[in-house]
Amino acid sequence: MATLEEHALARDTIQNLEGLRRDMRRNALGYKTDTASGRVPLAQLAIVIGQDATEYLRRLGWQDRVDTGTIRVKLSNGLSALSVTIQDVLGAVTELRAATIALRNAPKMTTVEIDAAADGVLNSITAHELVWE
Repeated sequence: MATLEEHALARDTIQNLEGLRRDMRRNALGYKTDTASGRVPLAQLAIVIGQDATEYLRRLGWQDRVDTGTIRVKLSNGLSALSVTIQDVLGAVTELRAATIALRNAPKMTTVEIDAAADGVLNSITAHELVWE
């Protein structure tokens, strides 16, 4: 049985990772919409994508903080109460971090490059079912 603190760590971790997954996929679709419409200059869109990647890494950093020492034990206890393993969380972090780094490092000068970077996100991050969509 998990304590309230342990349950909260698990809940917040899951919300952070699933929210990041959703945001990354939605933003990637938005980049493709923007390149197709031509309403946003490519240079400006490239800056936005870079800023988004920086924000994604910041959000993944929250997970790094709770994945150490005694906090990891509390997180693991909370996850266990929800029948989720720490390996599930680490797998999601790995998936999201790899996609973020690839997005950050991808060339983004042309429509083709931006679309390819967005497709990279969509192809590497599994879409999960959502309650509200």
